[in-house]
Amino acid sequence: MKKLLAIGAGLALLAGGNAYACDKPEPIERQKAEELEAAIGKEGGSIARLGAFEELSCANKPEYRRAALDAAFKSNDKMLRSAALATVLMAREGVRLDLLEDAKTDPAAKSFIKENGGSIAYQFKNKNRARNCITFASGQDACYGDAVFVIDGLTVRLTDKTRSPALTGEFTLQPDNTLKGKLRRERTQPIDAIIQIL
Repeated sequence: MKKLLAIGAGLALLAGGNAYACDKPEPIERQKAEELEAAIGKEGGSIARLGAFEELSCANKPEYRRAALDAAFKSNDKMLRSAALATVLMAREGVRLDLLEDAKTDPAAKSFIKENGGSIAYQFKNKNRARNCITFASGQDACYGDAVFVIDGLTVRLTDKTRSPALTGEFTLQPDNTLKGKLRRERTQPIDAIIQIL
């Protein structure tokens, strides 16, 4: 059975603060917000639901943005869940990878986990909303730098060449709205890791 070495939800989600899913937050009346929330949860085409999500997630009231995210994450629509995932990550200042260990974890991986105190924190430096890329290295391109997160549908890929040896990882959004996957490093077996996003 896996043991979570670092307890907690990681760095704070900023969707309720002054961070937005768009460049220009818009005022939305309560009735309109309720209609948009209902539209996000309706069965039907993804395009209409995505439009409702994008509009409500750009509201200037944090409770409306929260409602948009809640409705999107509850959906079975992969496009909608992907949009919610990108919105959450773009609204954060960073993430923390909690490293998991079990009986099969090899000694080299266990040593790496111990050296890092069971988790690795990344502070975001530059974001490209249009391409869903984030860098955590100062002065680098959000998509092509040495240290990037790339959001691709329900998957987040990590490349960290600032470490030696370099780290790579791939994490998939789970039904419980965590990102779970493998962190890879030369000379160790893949390490299970989790990113809390809510």
